[in-house]
Amino acid sequence: MNAWTVKCWALALILAGLGLCLYKSQVLGLPLAANETADVWTVQAKLRFQGNGGPAKLSLQIPDQTPGFVALDEDFIASGFGLTVDEDVDQRWARWAVRRARGEQTVYYRMAVARSALDSEWSLVPSFPQVPDYPEPLGTAVREVIKSVRSESADIASFTQELIRQLNSPNPTENIELIQDRSRGHQAWVNEIIYVLKGARIPARPLWVLPLTAVTNDVQLTVLLQVHNGDRWLTFHPISGSPGIPPDFLPWYAGDTPLIDIEGGRNAELSFSLT
Repeated sequence: MNAWTVKCWALALILAGLGLCLYKSQVLGLPLAANETADVWTVQAKLRFQGNGGPAKLSLQIPDQTPGFVALDEDFIASGFGLTVDEDVDQRWARWAVRRARGEQTVYYRMAVARSALDSEWSLVPSFPQVPDYPEPLGTAVREVIKSVRSESADIASFTQELIRQLNSPNPTENIELIQDRSRGHQAWVNEIIYVLKGARIPARPLWVLPLTAVTNDVQLTVLLQVHNGDRWLTFHPISGSPGIPPDFLPWYAGDTPLIDIEGGRNAELSFSLT
């Protein structure tokens, strides 16, 4: 190898290193200097179940799009299980399988994340939902609420915020009261908002997020609301109507498909811990 070739390779390696540094700093938002630090969280999902003694298959939805965060590492931990990772539009699944599963079985999914300036978008383009055949008097109430919200909004984003404002009013009308009385709990309330949005033919879905707070062995997923405006998915808090994903919430999965699925086992338990 002559001197000219060596110099070319050296220059190429230097440029590649500089490019990587710029990417980490400008795109991912990670620190470069020794005196700079970045918060890194390790999230662990522990899935435990009782095997029936024969073949067993289990699936866990894992993060696909993580706007505001970058995945630094991920691990899949299980003894004696085979593993595949399947990807679909806006979804990722970790799927474990074993020939014989008897008694208590445990698998783990672990990922390390850091804040990032890198933005990411969900790519699924949904179809417009059909207007439900609401039972009465709910149908009348929904139509009147949609009429009121439409007159006080200009687009899908403002429609959604106005709908959330009205549905969470501390001084509700009779129509709003009828809708409020149908749901109990945070998840049920998001589903109820989605049910009303179908009356305006607005595509909507739940977004499950994990709060990255203090170190804990018991952190729970919570749910936000997403609507599609024809170009992209927009996220809102289902109580306050605040737009966007709060900065300390890691998106885990979107949609209403089950978080876990198991065949050949029973009594599945999923828990999350944060370090």
